[in-house]
Amino acid sequence: MEALKTFSVLFAGVVALASTAAAAPLPSPWSWTIEDGVRLEGGWPHTPDVLKLPDGTYRMYHGDGFSAAGTGYPIVIRNATSPDGLTWTKDPNILIGSGYGGEAGWVGTPETMVLSDGTYRMYYSNEKYPFGDPQWGNIVSAVSPDGLTWTKEPNIRVDYGGPYDSLRVLSPDIMQLSDGTYRMYYAGYDYGGDEHYRILSAVSADGLTWTKETGVRVDIGGTYDTLETASPEVIQLPDETYIMFYRGYDGGTGRILSAVSTGGLAWTKEPGFRLEPNDLGIEGVASVAPGEIITLGDNEYRMYFSSDTGTTASGTERCKIFSAYVPEPATLSLLAFGGLVPMLSGLKRRWKS
Repeated sequence: MEALKTFSVLFAGVVALASTAAAAPLPSPWSWTIEDGVRLEGGWPHTPDVLKLPDGTYRMYHGDGFSAAGTGYPIVIRNATSPDGLTWTKDPNILIGSGYGGEAGWVGTPETMVLSDGTYRMYYSNEKYPFGDPQWGNIVSAVSPDGLTWTKEPNIRVDYGGPYDSLRVLSPDIMQLSDGTYRMYYAGYDYGGDEHYRILSAVSADGLTWTKETGVRVDIGGTYDTLETASPEVIQLPDETYIMFYRGYDGGTGRILSAVSTGGLAWTKEPGFRLEPNDLGIEGVASVAPGEIITLGDNEYRMYFSSDTGTTASGTERCKIFSAYVPEPATLSLLAFGGLVPMLSGLKRRWKS
């Protein structure tokens, strides 16, 4: 059985839950089955980030509209809770954004960690609001003693300004590497160039000071990601290979795609798409994008993902959050978890010791 690590203070804590297993080859594309019902709706809930709490319940941080109904700009961060990961109750209170949590403007795409002292750190995108030209954005962080009351930390974690992110960075997704450092995958937007989103990366020794890595991790140009690659969500497998699920956009439809990597820097796109809007059977959905992926035990995973109709009208429901399920591929069938679910983080990432 593999070893699992949960994030702690700056993701440094290690919790060994089992022994290592034989390495497995890169799996074929995973086939996801959408679970019945809607996980969260009402307003504009999107970009779900899920934690398993010490009492066994779950908390989901998500982007949402500003109004009491959860619609309209600017985007803010709210949360919802669940006893089982399927039935969710939305909290109407704003946690971060537009004067809450020390944050003045538009925020979104949360990535939250439970630290070893029981406190929390959230990375999120911060964008210029009211809108202007150019519409810049960077990645910042906030801390909380209880996951509900947040205080923005000083300085910027990852700023815009590189060759592929000259205007905006968002959608952070963080992993700990074998040498104890950390890699953040994020989406960068190039303004004044070809003006597309691409998936990029940065590294950090402490989780606070980040250095961008050169090049592009997952570039545009495929059949289903002609114009954009964004919203990365990465899983590390026991053989130290990686799978990334991400949103690809071809100019008309946003789909969930995947890519694989042996080292986390060079990625190979997998053929086809994992999920598309038509899979929901709901009229008017223009795009789907991956959110948090958790393990359920017994080689099973759940992906939370959001749908988007693309409407910007205040008072109109735009986004919903769904979930999909996949058994682990047959190539990894020997890696039984025995029903273990990582503490606190709801399996933010999987590691081999």
